[in-house]
Amino acid sequence: LEFLSELIDCAINHQPLNLHYRTYNGIETEVVIHPYHVRQYNNRWFLFGLEQADNVNRIANRPLDRIIKFSIANVAFIPNTTIDFTNHFDDVVGVTIPDDSVAKETVVLKFDTERFPYAVSKPIHHSQKIVSEKDCILQIEVRPNKELESVIFSYFPHVEVLAPVSLREDFKEKIVNNLKKYTTMQNGCTDDLYFCTKI
Repeated sequence: LEFLSELIDCAINHQPLNLHYRTYNGIETEVVIHPYHVRQYNNRWFLFGLEQADNVNRIANRPLDRIIKFSIANVAFIPNTTIDFTNHFDDVVGVTIPDDSVAKETVVLKFDTERFPYAVSKPIHHSQKIVSEKDCILQIEVRPNKELESVIFSYFPHVEVLAPVSLREDFKEKIVNNLKKYTTMQNGCTDDLYFCTKI
């Protein structure tokens, strides 16, 4: 948050930045970014802008907590002519925009009876509608992304993905793969910390 107000000022005043950034796996990089937009999601802030790196220009999304430092870059500002950030995130949950091959779909979710009222009171997406109050079914219209996946998983085991089939199968595969971690003996267990067994 120490960078937030200054980054907002840079976006408003069209000031390109030299950004020193550390990825989640610890790799540090330096890039030039032309800041366009700052946005909050899930208690984190993100900087969006045109990033110049390795002779390639792309719209980048940089979490502020990964920024080590930044300074004003001595280059001409490249204005935003392609993205309207007022509606850029309308079709997604969160801040990750999938590639153009990912279309908007009707995602249908069935909740347990006790969990359904909470899901209704805290919509996953602004498009959320009740399909069946009796059967505890909701639907949203979104382009699937990682944030959608995380939100749905946060309701497990009280939710079932009914549609689309591709998303349902993706969740099924992840559940099966995760189950394997709980049904085989784990390496590194010690007798005084864990009772390790193979089910």
